[in-house]
Amino acid sequence: MENKKAIRCRVLDLLRDIHPSQRQIWEADLSEYLLNYVKQNKIRKIGFYYGFHPEIDTYPMMQRLLDLGLEIYLPRIQDDRQMTFHLYQGDSHIEIVQKRIRQPKSSCPMIEGAQIDLLVVPGVAFDLEGNRIGFGGGYYDRYLAQNSVATLSLVLPVQVFEAPSWSQDRYDLPVDKLLIHRGQIVHCRRDRFEI
Repeated sequence: MENKKAIRCRVLDLLRDIHPSQRQIWEADLSEYLLNYVKQNKIRKIGFYYGFHPEIDTYPMMQRLLDLGLEIYLPRIQDDRQMTFHLYQGDSHIEIVQKRIRQPKSSCPMIEGAQIDLLVVPGVAFDLEGNRIGFGGGYYDRYLAQNSVATLSLVLPVQVFEAPSWSQDRYDLPVDKLLIHRGQIVHCRRDRFEI
């Protein structure tokens, strides 16, 4: 088993090295399949994130989801490495905090986890059982430990590990589904979330 920090660094380097034209193709595919997914599953309230390089650029996806009439909720960092989700009301209601994270201002309406139809969880590396390596803050693991919500992650091919490759900590929580380039959906936790 590899060290999480080493895997995180390696995959982040791979993400940075993706040629812009290849990245554009992969992200456009993910956007298309995500839109089809939310339509098929009648999702109205989606927890999302404002990705920045070398993460997936989620801004174009957010705009397309808004065009479908969805409500988008983004995380807002709180004390003790906790977070809450608040309604995205356009970039004029966004502030930039630590590590270039874009989050809704405190005046934006908050939503309880139980009211979110689908939470799109970011990450650096994923295996096919839904285990993920995030950016090291533990915010999503803490949130998911306190809120029962259907989860899905958008994944580029360089982020996928076919088999578990790192040790899981007791507080690590897997995501329910992975949506991988070309529309492959991996059902990681069938007991929690079916199409």
